[in-house]
Amino acid sequence: MREFARHWLARAREVSSGGSGSLGGSADVAVSPLDRADAFGYDCGRCGRCCRDKDVPLNPYEILLLARARGQSTTELLDEVVEPNWPVLRRRSDGSCALLGSEGCSVHAARPLACRLYPLARLHTQDGEERFERLVPRIGATGVMHDRTSLGAWLTEQDCAVAIEMSDRYQRLYVRVLDSVAALLGQPFEDAHAGHRVALTEASYGAAQAPGQAPHLPGFPAWFDIDAVVAGYCARLGLAVPEEIEPLVDLHVRAVIDWLEAVRQDD
Repeated sequence: MREFARHWLARAREVSSGGSGSLGGSADVAVSPLDRADAFGYDCGRCGRCCRDKDVPLNPYEILLLARARGQSTTELLDEVVEPNWPVLRRRSDGSCALLGSEGCSVHAARPLACRLYPLARLHTQDGEERFERLVPRIGATGVMHDRTSLGAWLTEQDCAVAIEMSDRYQRLYVRVLDSVAALLGQPFEDAHAGHRVALTEASYGAAQAPGQAPHLPGFPAWFDIDAVVAGYCARLGLAVPEEIEPLVDLHVRAVIDWLEAVRQDD
């Protein structure tokens, strides 16, 4: 089991050092961190330039939300619009987001937190400290920053509350997973905490696990596939698979925590 944990831990890598809701790519962090009481607003020009040449990170909740918006399972969404070996949205050959349509974002109501926050990045620490940083907008973007409202009010306008809550929930789960696996090896894993956002990447060891070992929950993309994980978990326990988003997330988190307990007991 320790060899299993060692290999598993070796496959864990950071998604982004920018914290939750950061758009990677050509956008750089500008000066002057913000908190929710500060004046900030942004009027989007709907030019679509911010939907190009960006790495848009996804957590399992965001994958589930996008899947439902497209009438899909999370398994189907992962296969179609998420990078095969990394939890970010795919880009087309011209650099545009795979979900960008002729009239803008095709899933705007279900867009990831990184898109909701743009042109900001949110950083959230293990101690609950939160701050926001301005990103340098893409050259030619028609959106305009302003100070007519507070950052807190603007976040409400962008419907960020649940997305932030879920981002922080999965952040805590990621850290718990990494701590548990590192504990099996007797190795601290502080480096994975530095970015406060981590993901478990693809792994080939899962299929080789013996039936008596911990339930099979490998890395990305299978670990992020809420529908598949919950379906397997419910089948094993004789539970009905819920249809609503929140119960699905609850069972997904519970399945991962149960897996951690099984790993600990098998050690």
